[in-house]
Amino acid sequence: MRQKLVVLTVRARAFPTESAATQNNLGIAWREKPTGDKGKNIDKAIAAYTAALTVRTKERFPADWARTQNNLGAAWGNKPTGEKGENLSNAIAAFEAALTVYTKERFPAHWATTQNNLGCCSLF
Repeated sequence: MRQKLVVLTVRARAFPTESAATQNNLGIAWREKPTGDKGKNIDKAIAAYTAALTVRTKERFPADWARTQNNLGAAWGNKPTGEKGENLSNAIAAFEAALTVYTKERFPAHWATTQNNLGCCSLF
C-alpha cells in the first residue's frame, strides 16, 4: 500500500491533470466496490473526487470538472451513513453544479444523464 501512495504522490506533483484523472477513477472504484464497508467505501470515493476537483476546476477543465461533479453527486446520493437529508443536499448540489457545464445544447447526452441522476436523488 505504501508503494501505491508514493506513486500517487509523485504522479500528483509531476502530472497534476493525470493525477486528477486517477483520483476520479479511484473514486469510481471505491463507489462501485462490492465488498467491505459501503459507508467507508463511499467516504473514500468522496475524498478521491474532492481531490480530483482541486485540479479539475470549472475554469481550466470544464468537461472533466462536470464529470467529476456528476460522480461526486452519485457518491453522495448512495452514501448509506450520515444524515440522509444532508447527503441528498450534497448530491443535488453536485449534480446542479455539473449542469452548469453539461447544458442541453453543448452536451445533450451528459445533460440527460445528469438530469436523470438529479431526478433519482429522491430514490437513493
